[in-house]
Amino acid sequence: MRESAAEQQAGDRSHTIAGLLSQPVSRGLWIVLAVAVPLTLVIVRPVETDRARVQHFNLMEVEKLIPRVERRLAADPKWKEVQAGCCTSQNGSLGLMGSVETAEDLFSLMRAIAAENLPVPIFWNVTVTKDVEAK
Repeated sequence: MRESAAEQQAGDRSHTIAGLLSQPVSRGLWIVLAVAVPLTLVIVRPVETDRARVQHFNLMEVEKLIPRVERRLAADPKWKEVQAGCCTSQNGSLGLMGSVETAEDLFSLMRAIAAENLPVPIFWNVTVTKDVEAK
């Protein structure tokens, strides 16, 4: 049995997107699409919304904590170049930015902030300005 030219052309066309779109779509595919698309939207959207809510909640907590942290920073003149603020990293965190003179100053700052037992993540961006001298 020989195929007609139209059948051969249709066979060749079935490998293209236009050929696939011209094929009849099965009822099963429509059922899968009708269920899968809304289900995907229901699952994916709340995840993104939850992240935004967590970040918003954490940033509101950070706003409340900044005066407490600033008082702690003001308690030691070695930390005068360090500032506290809101940071969007880690889904909303307390950002500590600035510089201290020595590594020991940085470690004492880290211990002081850890002693505060803050309920939010902390983003550290504090640099040491003087090199540690070799002994």
